[in-house]
Amino acid sequence: MIRFYDLTKLELLDTSLLANKKLVSKDRLNNFVKFIESNIDYEITFDLNKILFYFKNNEKDSNINDIIYRYAYKIQGTDGIRGVVNTNNDVLCYFKNKTINSNFVYYYVISFISLLEKNNINTKNIAIATDGRELKKDSNLYFSIITILKSKNYNIHDLKIVPTPFLVYYSLKNNMPAIMLTASHNSFEYNGIKLFIDGKKLLPLGSKGEFSLTSILLKYLFVDNNNIGSYILVEKYLEDINIDKIKETYGSYKILIDSANGAFSNLASSYLIKKGFDIEVLADNIGKDLINNNFGITYLENQPQFINRDTNLPNSILKVFELSSKYKNILLITFDGDGDRVFISKYDSINDQIENFDGDAIAYSIISNSKDRGLFVTTIESDFSLSNQVKNTLNWEVQITTVGDRWLSTLYNDSNSFIASEKSGHIIMPKRIDDKVLLTGNGLYNALKALESNLISYKKGYLSKNSNRDINIDLFYRKSSLWIDIENIVETTFSFKKIENILYNDTDVLLMNFYDKEKEVGRFYVRKSGTEPKLVFSISLLDEYKEKGKTEFSNFMDKINLRIYKNKTGGII
Repeated sequence: MIRFYDLTKLELLDTSLLANKKLVSKDRLNNFVKFIESNIDYEITFDLNKILFYFKNNEKDSNINDIIYRYAYKIQGTDGIRGVVNTNNDVLCYFKNKTINSNFVYYYVISFISLLEKNNINTKNIAIATDGRELKKDSNLYFSIITILKSKNYNIHDLKIVPTPFLVYYSLKNNMPAIMLTASHNSFEYNGIKLFIDGKKLLPLGSKGEFSLTSILLKYLFVDNNNIGSYILVEKYLEDINIDKIKETYGSYKILIDSANGAFSNLASSYLIKKGFDIEVLADNIGKDLINNNFGITYLENQPQFINRDTNLPNSILKVFELSSKYKNILLITFDGDGDRVFISKYDSINDQIENFDGDAIAYSIISNSKDRGLFVTTIESDFSLSNQVKNTLNWEVQITTVGDRWLSTLYNDSNSFIASEKSGHIIMPKRIDDKVLLTGNGLYNALKALESNLISYKKGYLSKNSNRDINIDLFYRKSSLWIDIENIVETTFSFKKIENILYNDTDVLLMNFYDKEKEVGRFYVRKSGTEPKLVFSISLLDEYKEKGKTEFSNFMDKINLRIYKNKTGGII
């Protein structure tokens, strides 16, 4: 079934209703519908304004995946859905202002169940968990999930508060889908849902994908109106970690654990204490409005590689400096709310500074100590110098993909010599479970693997990011007028040789590879944020091109901001 959704009017149209509006000829519409239905076997809904643009330009119905990626509608962002929790009863809240409530969650989970049934995933078992923020009692999101699952006669495997990777591990091990209630790194007023089938996050395409799920949800809204020991689970998951090898290097260290008051609270610290490490906990408390509040990865993401003493630093970093008068060797391990991301910070007593290892740096440490050569996958957000050094110094194959850790695993090549990372702290390494392979990041597992390998720095390049919330991000898509305008500013501002790189899984990213003659020296991209209503601009270059890139990126942002100012005062963007 094909439908069309008008974002501005919150209106869902089937083919006949669209034809009656006479916005497109019946013959053109019928030919399009026949083409789509002959190539896919699942429900899908197209963004009305985008598809009218498609019809207006008389584009040829050819590449089905390209058409879906560019013109179909889905509500999920980079990683599931998330938004500020509200307490009203408006089931359309997410469509109106990107907030969520128990009514919306109820229908979202109903739609997921329907998707499972349509794909003959008839198990009546499902695993659920939360990162702990649901203890904010006035939202009732968790209760809403349980209510609908019980009404559908599901056997609920309620893991309570555990990190996302352990929920996925449990679901894959026991052959059941999973629902994680979390907003990951977002602050405590947010919440969201991550869905898993066969141990994997949903991708956009296919009968088990986000486009299909969104279409099912829209139909519901507009047409139809067993507990396990989490500590035992941690031990089982980490059974292949070589604790003795870690102790050879880090056994004498004071190790601080910042669980962001989230799902790893009490779990990571208890595990490491049992293994004989000297542990101090910083944010290990589950409670109302505590998660990601003043602690967690969010506060480290914008810190430099080397952090010097200052009063204006994250609480966890200040604690490291405070303890440096007592301890010479200190490590800080920092998680996000649901535990699938990690940073490691290491105190350097000689220079009295802290080295910050983000997801990319942790992955580099692991790769550097690998005896085998393999495939490294990273995203456009990562430091260009990272992929350059992994390829040219460590002799690994390198591939680049779009933002979002779910895309990292899609390039897995059935080899143990596979590592994928995001700068934000997601790291994916294949973990064998019987005859299956788990490809979900686990913050604690990845931190221990890095310590097992020993932390090694790579030479970072120039990386800068900017964003703007005044631009209507729905107007930014391939070859729209806004796209072309920004593309022209890129062309006239940056003096590097530029070659566009079109990502197969995210065609609405404007991505340019930068060259100095024939030498690739960096990249530049523009994309819509998947978690916030803003347009993101980023440049990454080898270090020797830093000053040139810094100047030209500043000029670029000045021109972008001038366009926005003109728009507000009567100009056009």
